[in-house]
Amino acid sequence: MDKKTEELYEHANEMLKLGNYEDAIKSYREVIKIIPEHYDSWYKLAIIFSKLGNHKEIEISRAKAIQINPNDYKIWNIIGHNLRLLGKYEDALDNYNKSIQCKPNYSEGWYNKGVALQDLERYEESLDSYEKAIQIEPNYCDAWYNKANALCNIKKYDSSLASYNKMVEIKPDDAEAWFERAKVLKLLNRRYEARESIKKALDIDSKFITAQFKVEVKKRIISFFKKPWLIIVNLFKSN
Repeated sequence: MDKKTEELYEHANEMLKLGNYEDAIKSYREVIKIIPEHYDSWYKLAIIFSKLGNHKEIEISRAKAIQINPNDYKIWNIIGHNLRLLGKYEDALDNYNKSIQCKPNYSEGWYNKGVALQDLERYEESLDSYEKAIQIEPNYCDAWYNKANALCNIKKYDSSLASYNKMVEIKPDDAEAWFERAKVLKLLNRRYEARESIKKALDIDSKFITAQFKVEVKKRIISFFKKPWLIIVNLFKSN
């Protein structure tokens, strides 16, 4: 790569970092005019277009990147992630499947597939993906956490609790995990343990409950849940 082309590429990277996608696209395309097989430029164009939700351009850029480097599992994963952020869960799932086809022992790919399935409320299927991620990476905290959440969604509270227990064993300073664990314990009518779990969350982060309260109230209002989150607060205040 000559100096002019290298400067173009570095400028494109800087524009991408700043979120100036229009200039980044222009510069990456200038690089490609000079070096048509420049993988990184095609790769980053695919990422930008996935952020923008431009499916036609995603396919063009991704196809070219994969033609140059057919075994790069990360491109499928990153595009899947960006599509998921846009709420395009089925499209994201397709990309995650491609990622793990390229690299079957890619724990992050299996985890992300589980998340997309959970977004689609396909909880049983998501559990299979989380389990696969955990088999590959036994201390994968996020996989344990989401597995616990998915189990809770299908009312398998004992199994959910076991996963939260594993999560806090691996990462004992995670306030959110202790908080979610408390909610499952409450559902199992194990109130004393639930209070202890909430206290643990507060010990880790004294501001966590306030922030979580706002999130939970918003969820309750939107979903018209029968019991407000305040019941949990009152439960822990009772003793």
